[in-house]
Amino acid sequence: MRGVEVAKTVLEVADVAWTAVEHTHHLRHRSHPVPAAAADECASEQELESLRSENRRLRNLLDQNLKLLQNLSEAPCFDNCPPDLNDRLVATMRSDEYLSRLKFLQQEAASGGNQFPFREATELDHRSADNLVNIDSQDPSWWVWVTDEMDPSDVEEWSGIDDENYLVIGEEHVVDGVANFMARCALSNPKTLNLSPEELQKALSKALCGTSKLEKTLYIWEAGKLFYTLSTWGLALAGLYQSRAILRVAAKGVHSGSKLALKAL
Repeated sequence: MRGVEVAKTVLEVADVAWTAVEHTHHLRHRSHPVPAAAADECASEQELESLRSENRRLRNLLDQNLKLLQNLSEAPCFDNCPPDLNDRLVATMRSDEYLSRLKFLQQEAASGGNQFPFREATELDHRSADNLVNIDSQDPSWWVWVTDEMDPSDVEEWSGIDDENYLVIGEEHVVDGVANFMARCALSNPKTLNLSPEELQKALSKALCGTSKLEKTLYIWEAGKLFYTLSTWGLALAGLYQSRAILRVAAKGVHSGSKLALKAL
């Protein structure tokens, strides 16, 4: 059941993003200072319904693609959900850095189209999904276990597993992952490109305030690996974290119960 619950949480967070965009589109037309003609009113309703229809299509596509990631959904999750997770999510989405990220993702969406999971999965996506979680010291996957001692703040070391470097995923990465995922949800619909980054930021951060119930926040944390993976799929880490130095550390051993790490792309 855990995999089903994680996928359901991802879909619910995606729904929050898409509903926020629909609500913003509706308010934008309702707040028009000049009384709209009947034809304009009809056109506005048609635009809103078209927006909703495309969001439903994207939701079905996301639901379908999440099935490819079942092994990741069923893998052990992060421990110790921070009590202020929702506050940190909202603060991240209200920051200047997040606004810059929205502008970057909006430009990318306008020029390059959708990335997985908001398009049909390619053969490469299938191969990548197959290799997401494989707790095997002989052939570790993207996600591996690392010991608690392997969480330094300023060093890069050689890996004792497969000569690869790994990025230790901390609380700030999960927060960024959820925020980035919501941005990608909203911008996966080409009909949202007429909204300004400022409008998107306001809509998404306000909508996220409604997920502050402890149970919902806990579910979001437990789905952290999936949010992070989806938010960075097909994107360069440097593009998402332009203002932050990426810490790469080596994984010296597979050890259940320790921290999770992602192979540096």
